Amino acid sequence: MEEIVEKKMEKLKDIKNIIFDFDGVICESQKYHLNKLNEVFNLGFTMEEYAGAHHENANEVMLVQEKWKKVDWNKYHEKIEKDFPLKKIRPEVKKTLQELGQKYNLFIISSGHNQHIIDFLKNNEVWTLFKKSLFLEDAKLKVDKFKMLENEFGVSPKDTVFITDTIGDVREARGTGYKNLIGITTGHHDEEILTSDDNKENGEVKIIHSLKELEKFL
Repeated sequence: MEEIVEKKMEKLKDIKNIIFDFDGVICESQKYHLNKLNEVFNLGFTMEEYAGAHHENANEVMLVQEKWKKVDWNKYHEKIEKDFPLKKIRPEVKKTLQELGQKYNLFIISSGHNQHIIDFLKNNEVWTLFKKSLFLEDAKLKVDKFKMLENEFGVSPKDTVFITDTIGDVREARGTGYKNLIGITTGHHDEEILTSDDNKENGEVKIIHSLKELEKFL
């Protein structure tokens, strides 16, 4: 047991790049989106349904499940494009990003639409910290976004850590060879779910409960 705990606390070596998911990592937005979806469409989504859609690629799940197919996503993003960017980033998150930006190349890959996220990042004065940010408009699957960063910037699994709040993202990252994975519990999934695929072949997801805790592993 002590050996397992010690291994989970090992620092990651030779890291040059950090890729962040957005929702649930940089911005704790899941309650906002759940409430707004129910306000706009009155479909009675629960947090369990919302989090459950992120066990795989959320965009694909929402295309096939009957309840999610009733959501008009163009209408939804029109509804949030003005008020979402007014949300405030947590001061400790902003400080951590600023500190990390001095040591590492920072990137964002998100399954969300681009404009409200870009405006949020600009309004909170962190947009310029990221070398590149990729959204739904760039590619539907995060697997493809990982490849785009590799092609443009030489970002590889060997020198890169990926931080996410969903097991769906963990699975996509592993599908492109990523083993330097950190799960954060401020979003959709808890530690039990984030580490549910851990084994000798996949490796282990390291767990943090705030972005500041990244210093334990970098």
